[in-house]
Amino acid sequence: MLLNRFYCTRCAISFKTFFARLQHIYDSPYHHICYICFPPQDFAKMVELDEHLGTEHNYCISCDIQFETAQNLAQHDIGEHNMCVTCRQFFGSRSSLSNHMTTHI
Repeated sequence: MLLNRFYCTRCAISFKTFFARLQHIYDSPYHHICYICFPPQDFAKMVELDEHLGTEHNYCISCDIQFETAQNLAQHDIGEHNMCVTCRQFFGSRSSLSNHMTTHI
């Protein structure tokens, strides 16, 4: 038996054309695409895409900003998103971050 060339393995669906499969990938809630990559990478979960964007592309999802370096992203996260420099956990306020910092002493 010949496998369909236009088959989505994640969703177990066959398509008649390449473009039908491509449209499925763009429309499906089970595909999360990184358009910064070439060719675009497809992730099964949004959390995987978010992780990829941060680590591979120095991208802040909350602010929709891409930084030149990981260090610039980290500085942004510390200043704008109350990230703990020790454990990289985020906090809703500076006071929550300050309270948390006592756990690292």
